[in-house]
Amino acid sequence: MPLGPWHYNPDDVTDLPMRTLAAEITREKLFNRLHEELPYATTVETTSWQDLGKKGVRIEQTIFVERESQRAIVLGDGGIAKPLVWRAEEERASFEDPGKRLMSEASSAEILRILQGSPSPAGRMPGRLTLDAPQVAFKTGTSYGFRDAWAAAVSGDHVLIVWIGRADGAPRTGVTGRDSALPVLFEMADRVAHHLRDDGEARARLTTEPLKKARGAQRRLAENRPPEILFPPQGAELWAGPVNGQPGRPFVLAGRGDGQLVWYVDGMLTPLDDAGAPIWQPKQSGFYEVTAVDAEGRSSRVQVRVLTENPA
Repeated sequence: MPLGPWHYNPDDVTDLPMRTLAAEITREKLFNRLHEELPYATTVETTSWQDLGKKGVRIEQTIFVERESQRAIVLGDGGIAKPLVWRAEEERASFEDPGKRLMSEASSAEILRILQGSPSPAGRMPGRLTLDAPQVAFKTGTSYGFRDAWAAAVSGDHVLIVWIGRADGAPRTGVTGRDSALPVLFEMADRVAHHLRDDGEARARLTTEPLKKARGAQRRLAENRPPEILFPPQGAELWAGPVNGQPGRPFVLAGRGDGQLVWYVDGMLTPLDDAGAPIWQPKQSGFYEVTAVDAEGRSSRVQVRVLTENPA
């Protein structure tokens, strides 16, 4: 029989491209490893597929979760899923419960090794060529429309994350994660390596109080506590006046807690933008109280000052 034309793309084994099949396999493994800890709305996207011939295939994938707090579940500590520790007083709890293994320790180490080999920011000598420099395994990203520029890394026993953007969500054309957030992240890595280094048990901890030997990672992301307001922070001064001759844009309120947060400013419910994010556009200068309420009725509040004219 003579050869005919291809009726399907070369990577179509069945009715699913290999990229899609690889993403579904990873998604299945996430559910098998983490069970009810991870919502079934989680998705995986194959962002890069590099055929290495006889050496195999290099695949890069992105895992999408519903909430900011769920990202910590898929970050591994030697392949063990664990939440991030944000404050020194939270650190003791993170040593109490064992976590769940997401991947083998060897796979985790190999991923870190690959990320450590990424090109350093301009003007930075690679850590492997510098005496006592932190070995930074990092990834950068830039959101659509240049609204978010970020860099995330593992440096020693610490997780470092830098986000750069505007509180009102306005785009910053041409500002990328690599150009803006990554240099800040490397500076943080230098300071963390210098200030938190210790020869004892506390060498990579935020506190110096001795702790019992860790038995794993914390299973729960949230405890029975009120929501945390991320923006605006307590005591902040917010500029609501014109910017470059244009009227000021609304502030996007941000926080984390149990379920969807409801926001109030001086007791008045805040509206949502087209993307469902809570926004606030002050009408005049002065002092305001911003309150966030979670699904269980717990609340947190901060006091801020709004400026619309140069106080000078």
